[in-house]
Amino acid sequence: KSLGAVFGQRSREQPLVIGSVKTNFGHLENAAGIAGFIKVVLALKHEEIPPHLHFRDPSPHIDWHDLPIEVAVEALPWRRGERRRLAGVSSLSFSGTNCHVVLEEAPQLTTEPAAFRRPLHLLAITGRSKASLRLQTNAVRNALSETSNTAFADFCFSTNTGRPAFQHRLALVANSSHASQQQLDEFLEQGASAAVFTGVDGESGPKVAFLFTGQGSQYAGMGRELYE
Repeated sequence: KSLGAVFGQRSREQPLVIGSVKTNFGHLENAAGIAGFIKVVLALKHEEIPPHLHFRDPSPHIDWHDLPIEVAVEALPWRRGERRRLAGVSSLSFSGTNCHVVLEEAPQLTTEPAAFRRPLHLLAITGRSKASLRLQTNAVRNALSETSNTAFADFCFSTNTGRPAFQHRLALVANSSHASQQQLDEFLEQGASAAVFTGVDGESGPKVAFLFTGQGSQYAGMGRELYE
């Protein structure tokens, strides 16, 4: 009735769709609120409202015919449009702490190609062991076969920054996806290549670290001269 009082001006053609994350997981206690939050965020992202499971017999104590409210008994499309999509998440606690959050769809981000394009790109691959590095190199090589030359710069950036830098490392410089594939093919077939550089981090000696004390003695730029 509270929802009906607030949203009662809606038409039956555009009802307020409701559901619960409890039907997916059961009782989650302290995690229930964040689980409902995540469910709505994913629904916004994938533009689909997931079905409320096991809903068979609507309660006769609710006036379903007059209230513009319905339970999502099946997956419903929730496409982007001219009007922004909004959703509310309610978490009602046994302790009496009730929370309601209103979520709005995130704006669509458009990316523009960089005005400056490097003539060459660095592609780095790492692994926890020599065998792991080889497996990862083979996976990258296969992924490159589906990458166009125009997307090669983005591929290198994501590969270089998307994984932690493990101890065993491989790097090459190339101007295109096709050229990098040839270099990796030679490395995988022969175990070495003049265009592919490999090594193990830490073999050349100990790492160097700078320690700056606290207690209010630090100041902006205090390590610049040492760094330079």
